[in-house]
Amino acid sequence: MCIDPATAGFILSVASSAAGVVQQSQQASAEAARARQVEVNATAAFNAKEAATNLRLSQEAAAKSQRVQNVQIDRLKAQSTAEVAAGEAGVGGQGVDAILQDFERSDARFRAAEATNFRFLEQQAQDDLKGFSAEAQGRILDAQPTTSAPSFLGAALRIGGSVASGLSVDKKTGKIIIKR
Repeated sequence: MCIDPATAGFILSVASSAAGVVQQSQQASAEAARARQVEVNATAAFNAKEAATNLRLSQEAAAKSQRVQNVQIDRLKAQSTAEVAAGEAGVGGQGVDAILQDFERSDARFRAAEATNFRFLEQQAQDDLKGFSAEAQGRILDAQPTTSAPSFLGAALRIGGSVASGLSVDKKTGKIIIKR
């Protein structure tokens, strides 16, 4: 069986276009699967960073509370010692009251500083979380597929072009003839 060149060209054009469509479809599927995996990984990384940040905040809050409590205990001990010493020495009045108030002011300054530092830490944690979120979104957007689904119209046009290149018009009769 013998196939004329025009038919062979048409068959090769159809096969080539079909192979191109299949390859483009496989590439688009692979890119979509990669994008889905990147999204899963980016979301998991964000969740882990968020959990670690929240754990750090709760640990810092517990440590701050312990430091404040320790300072308050030390203040109460120092105040009690000062009151007992003043009582044993028979001293009282404004001088003793000033010493006791100084202990309280010192304690209040420490608590205020601890609260301010913790607010700064909370703000930094919120900023970190925003950064983690932006990082995850960026990773997801960067992984979006760049290959579109195959175009069957494009394949049909390539086949039509191939067929048309195998045809010619007889100038005398105006009829379409197959080039050989």
